[in-house]
Amino acid sequence: MIQIRTIIEIAGFPKEHVEETMFKVIKNLKDNKNLKIIKTSVAPVEEIKTMWSSFVELDAELPDFKELLNFCFDFTPS
Repeated sequence: MIQIRTIIEIAGFPKEHVEETMFKVIKNLKDNKNLKIIKTSVAPVEEIKTMWSSFVELDAELPDFKELLNFCFDFTPS
């Protein structure tokens, strides 16, 4: 097993779109059969200059390096 701690950020506008997209990202993370989520922490959507932003901090386990690469390509963590 490979343990990871990562941050996935969503930025854009309007605020509702950022909230909805973050919800979809979290759902996709939970639906991923190769990812065992240990802990999640979601930041509230905040306005930053002219955009809205939110992020999820994630502690998880992946079975091998291939799945780690797949995770990086699918979710492009920060």
